[in-house]
Amino acid sequence: MRRATITIPDDLTRAVESYIDAQDAPPSLTAVVQAALRHYLAENGYLRTRRRALRIEPAERGSKSASLLNRSGQSELEDELLAGLASGPPITPDESYWDRKRADLLRRHRKKAATG
Repeated sequence: MRRATITIPDDLTRAVESYIDAQDAPPSLTAVVQAALRHYLAENGYLRTRRRALRIEPAERGSKSASLLNRSGQSELEDELLAGLASGPPITPDESYWDRKRADLLRRHRKKAATG
């Protein structure tokens, strides 16, 4: 990995600090800059993103997923999928996303352990 020192203009500094402060599990400045750079380079065709093929396997008989199937071709599972699609813009889970996710899970675990 290459190390770089950069100067960030005041307006970008304020925007980045505001973004970091707004997160439940604030990412590091390095993670934010890396994510922004990845996004910019990918959007401009200079970075290939790894996209994994979606693999869907049938649920086992009697599983919760199988029991969600119900009325005439429509299912609660389809309803949940459609609700997820309509819940907001899609995200690309990059390293900073997983850092925030891990920190949030650790915080919730510690809180639960502390309250017994």
